[in-house]
Amino acid sequence: MRRAGLTIAVLIGLAARGAGAQEPPPATPASPSAESAPSAAPASASAARGEAMAAYHSALAERRLGPSSPLGLDEVRAIVADGERLLGEGRGDEAIAVLVDLVESPRFRPFARDEAGRAAVFRLGDAFASAGAYEPARAYLRRLVEEPDAFRSSGPYARRAVRRLVDVAGERGDFTAGLDDVKAVPPTAPEEVRGEVAYLRGRAEEEAGRPDAALAAYAAVPPTSRFWAQATYLSGLIHVEKQRFKEGEELFCKVADPRRQKRTTPVLADERYFAVRDLARLALGRVAHEQRRHDDARYYYYLVPRDSDRLAEALYESATTRYEKKDYEGARELLDELRGLGIHHRYEDEAAVLDAYIDLALCRFDSADAKLRAFLARYEPVRDAARRLAQDDAAVRALLAASRPGQDPAAGGTRGASPDALRTIAA
Repeated sequence: MRRAGLTIAVLIGLAARGAGAQEPPPATPASPSAESAPSAAPASASAARGEAMAAYHSALAERRLGPSSPLGLDEVRAIVADGERLLGEGRGDEAIAVLVDLVESPRFRPFARDEAGRAAVFRLGDAFASAGAYEPARAYLRRLVEEPDAFRSSGPYARRAVRRLVDVAGERGDFTAGLDDVKAVPPTAPEEVRGEVAYLRGRAEEEAGRPDAALAAYAAVPPTSRFWAQATYLSGLIHVEKQRFKEGEELFCKVADPRRQKRTTPVLADERYFAVRDLARLALGRVAHEQRRHDDARYYYYLVPRDSDRLAEALYESATTRYEKKDYEGARELLDELRGLGIHHRYEDEAAVLDAYIDLALCRFDSADAKLRAFLARYEPVRDAARRLAQDDAAVRALLAASRPGQDPAAGGTRGASPDALRTIAA
């Protein structure tokens, strides 16, 4: 393991040098553009990394410190399995060291186009991505996508590399660079792969402020794609933003339809699908609410299930549409249900004020006055705590770090506010 430790240390230095390396001038004059800029860095870093690692292995060979016998296929498979085991145990740095030592070794070259070799390259790129080292991750994953005839046969690792590159683009929030990473995907690639690229192209077009081009790209995402729900939902948002409510509502319905779950769950059953489905149901409620179709809005909000992270939003927004229809008792029942959840949520303050407004509408003036006074007594300390926290960057960072899903914002050691105030601010 000592040699593996040296390898990862060398790799970290190479990644830093590769990121800052000067690129060679282009063969033909070209104007700089947002589309062309992102692709050079990974390629430059990859070249620098490969050359330096080759020099490292050559130096080991000259000093007779490295292995001299050829690698065997079984040995390659065993090393990949060892890397996978380390990743499964959460020992990402060690896995990266083991896999880099394999992939960048001159002895690996005969296996680079073998399935075992492709598995090693993919696992290495995936490990870098999981560690947040996106530039080397992109370089290794692109190597699989850019292989000649990568998708001619089943191409499992090329397909997986495309998926991971799309995920990396989302994690980095740079869809234009991500689209450049998959530019080698041919039009004859499997439908699943083309769907990944189409979704990524849609996000890149939206990022560039070209909504019509984004709509065309999203339309090319097939229903069997893991991104079909996202693409359809985002298309609906584009139509709504352009005041094309009917078109937007039709697209939201495709995602939100309760009957669709029985037909598509075997293909699309991941957490993203269900999260987007609930967003689509909220969107339908909001469109109906905007058009004062209050009964339709109530139905759409009702579709958001009890176990959804969006349930509090659905209950509050449904209460507001009942209030606007002058169904004050219906609005009160929804607010009572919201209160019964016993959680902090983003509409907590608005719900308290709406509760008092319902009393005013029902001429229960003493009750409304008492509720508004109680709201001010609770709200002002939270407001003051939020203002104090805003002046302390370290406190804000601590609160954000403690506000991840499944964590208690009050358990992060943030000072300057009560535990309940911290939970309210984080919500």
